[in-house]
Amino acid sequence: MPAAPPLPGPAGPSPFGAFLGRAFRGDWAGSAKAAAWPTGLILALAVALAIPSYGQGDDVVVGWSDRLRIALAMLLQAFGGGFEVRSTGPGGGLDGNGFDGSGYDSGGGVSQGGATLFVVPLTVTVLWVGALFLGARAARKQGGGMEAAVRISVVATAAVLVLGLFAQPDVAGVSVSSAPLLAALGALVISLLVTGGVLQRDASAQWLAARPVAHTVVRAAGTAVRALGAVLLLCTLIGFIAYANADGVDGEAMLIALPLLPNIGLMVLGLSVGGRRGVRGAASAAAAGAADTDADAARCGADSADHPDDSGPLRPAHRPTRSRTGTGTHSRTTHASGRRP
Repeated sequence: MPAAPPLPGPAGPSPFGAFLGRAFRGDWAGSAKAAAWPTGLILALAVALAIPSYGQGDDVVVGWSDRLRIALAMLLQAFGGGFEVRSTGPGGGLDGNGFDGSGYDSGGGVSQGGATLFVVPLTVTVLWVGALFLGARAARKQGGGMEAAVRISVVATAAVLVLGLFAQPDVAGVSVSSAPLLAALGALVISLLVTGGVLQRDASAQWLAARPVAHTVVRAAGTAVRALGAVLLLCTLIGFIAYANADGVDGEAMLIALPLLPNIGLMVLGLSVGGRRGVRGAASAAAAGAADTDADAARCGADSADHPDDSGPLRPAHRPTRSRTGTGTHSRTTHASGRRP
């Protein structure tokens, strides 16, 4: 009688599963050190932006901690996060817009409003990528590969998610939402591309060396990118000087414009090839859209003090819709009404 065939052994993990196993069993301490560079950069920028009081004077409604959280919410738009200000409580509306001074419309509804600011501070994106590049280079010197790239990206994404959850203050009845999940998703994609490119540089060089046509195309693209970067840097310098010399621009306005320097450079570059938007108009629109957040919250606090029975109106809820596209900025305000229960 023939012997029974041996039983098959347990199936081994797939290549992708084995890769994830190596990645999550690796050196997390070194990856955390590499991810600390971009995380510390975001915190330092937020602290710098939170120092000015933005015209509040002695009666400070938006304190330093709230300004820090608002600044973080604005900075996280560099990775795809949002910035939405909303108030749902009753408050004094503006006459002529269907709302009376008690916060109710003519039909007895409670006034509700919100404002959304769309702006991508490309300075923050560039600086964050640069800090991540330095951290990945340090990891490459220690022999890290794609597994280290995954660990660094996970830590950097977790840090952005935590900061996004923190950057949702509630000031004088006005709540700020930063869309932390979108910011974390954008940070994950960017970090994987940057760290993967840095840590796989040697392997990519060997692959290109065996393919002369691809190597030539990559070198030509790199030369074009460097030339475009030099032109963009020159346009940024010209645009910032023109904005700084404009009338009515003070130190706070220049501080708010710093995260938008590449936006200004792109606008000047577009202007040089036929665009029609002025440097002052575009930069002022971006700076004003950012600075209005603290001013609106301060006004809400002042109105709440005058009307203690109200939760504080949101002034942008009764402003007309406005759109700014010169530097990638778009601010939208809306208002709605509901019935009394």
